[in-house]
Amino acid sequence: MWNGIRGGIWNGIRGEIRGGIRGGIWDGIWDGIRGWIVLEYGETGQPGAG
Repeated sequence: MWNGIRGGIWNGIRGEIRGGIRGGIWDGIWDGIRGWIVLEYGETGQPGAG
């Protein structure tokens, strides 16, 4: 989980350099969380499906 969030934060910081601080960081964090959820649960959100 933390790897996904950490990756999302870094993506957000990089995006923030290009485009606005708040939006970039939050978009990156949510992208990281969503990516972790897909890895953990699969696209359907069912545990073990992914």
